[in-house]
Amino acid sequence: MGDLEGARQLFDEMPNRNLATWNAMLTGLVQFECNEEGLDLLSQMHELGWLPDEFALGSALRACAGLRSAAAGKQVHGYAAKSGLELNVAVGSSLAHMYTKSGSLEEGEKVIKQMPELNVVAWNTLIAGRAQHGYPEGVLDQYSMMKIAGCVPDKITFVSALSSCSELATLGQGRQIHAEVIKTGAGSIDGVLSSLISMYSRCGCLDESVQAFTESASKDPVLWSAMIAAYGYHGKGEEAIELFETLEKEAIEVNDVTFLSLLYACSHSGLKQQGVKFFDAMIEKYHIKPRVEHYTCLVDLLGRSGCLQEAEAKIRFMPVKPDTVIWKTLLSACKLHKNEEMAKRAAKEITQLDPHDSASYVLLSNIHASGRRWEEASTVRRLMKERNIKKEPGISWVEISNRIHQFCTSDKSRQDSKELVLYLKELTYSMKLRGVGQWRWLVGA
Repeated sequence: MGDLEGARQLFDEMPNRNLATWNAMLTGLVQFECNEEGLDLLSQMHELGWLPDEFALGSALRACAGLRSAAAGKQVHGYAAKSGLELNVAVGSSLAHMYTKSGSLEEGEKVIKQMPELNVVAWNTLIAGRAQHGYPEGVLDQYSMMKIAGCVPDKITFVSALSSCSELATLGQGRQIHAEVIKTGAGSIDGVLSSLISMYSRCGCLDESVQAFTESASKDPVLWSAMIAAYGYHGKGEEAIELFETLEKEAIEVNDVTFLSLLYACSHSGLKQQGVKFFDAMIEKYHIKPRVEHYTCLVDLLGRSGCLQEAEAKIRFMPVKPDTVIWKTLLSACKLHKNEEMAKRAAKEITQLDPHDSASYVLLSNIHASGRRWEEASTVRRLMKERNIKKEPGISWVEISNRIHQFCTSDKSRQDSKELVLYLKELTYSMKLRGVGQWRWLVGA
């Protein structure tokens, strides 16, 4: 009921406690994100001779995951191994979750693969780990393996798989997963519907996003926010605003995600006045404190509209600490409007926050080059070389027969790389004959 202090007082006053009491208190602390206090309680429990069971260990591992502390997690892991609970499905899943949240995806997967039997929770932990570490192809591979193993996906699985389809824009697989959603009866769950809306939108199928949205009578703000973002992604800012106004009329809860989607829609549709108005309303009318992401959308909106001075002022005087993303947003606007002086200031801020961020160097070099300042462009490139900063390679994906093929610049790891290079040479020769121009860069792709 939200009274952690009362629960703790009752726990401390108890003359006698059993294992269930310890577990209840430990779980409560972790649910309230009092993770360090939760681990202290586990220590007390151990010192008093109580042997933590799978529930206590699961809560302790969630506390370690919340702290992103692999060191503390390894201690709990050692205890689980000594007590013979390491291969327990619940403990194993919590261990894998802890390792992946702490940045050790390999360790997390190792724990899962050692388990004698995988249930849906274990599969979801494996899939979520790959999603958190930015491996959308790996998510879809694990999803396929999960089905082959005969495990039925649940709503958490579908959200992860559909989100990966969104990232990769793999419409074919997205539609297959949608069919699985319908078969399992998960099509009415708001979280799954939101993922479907985003997936279809990012795959270029706005009509199917609208259909998924209209089939639900839910008043969940996440679902409405997803549809507003879908309109924004397709440059339909007016429709996004109209949907937001409907949301207000129906008295549906508005949150920070709703405004983030709305600002994104205004930015991508060139609706500067409306975007600024909604940003102000978010603070003054709805009393929602803007995050750095909201300010980034506002800077993007102002930057696209050519209001660079105003955009820079917003960053410098906003109450939250700016990150590299917001400065790169301004830097991109400087490139668009050819403002070299401001670009230098933005690039300097980025390099102070992250000296190894290649994007700022590349953008600044391109800005100098577009202004025919070849010497300054060369200086930036030389600086990259001196600092051993390499441009992030371009990556593209293509979906053929439900398989995702990834292509990366200068990647020779594919078995068919020789055939691909040969075919690119043929294309280059054909382009030259047709007068398309010099396309030598293709051969190195």
